[in-house]
Amino acid sequence: MSDSLANSEWQMADGRWRMADGKWQMANGRWQMANGRWRMADGRWRMADGKWRMADGRWRIANGK
Repeated sequence: MSDSLANSEWQMADGRWRMADGKWQMANGRWQMANGRWRMADGRWRMADGKWRMADGRWRIANGK
């Protein structure tokens, strides 16, 4: 596995992670992070202000728990 790191851009070809200007994207799993918020378009994940939520209602993490 080879990672490349340049100018705050993070890329992982295998898992398709990308980071540019503080935004995370995972092409395959459809993760996105912008301004500290995680979203997964398909799997209904959300993270806002350090809290994880899953729209299905099962996942919840607040204050790191």
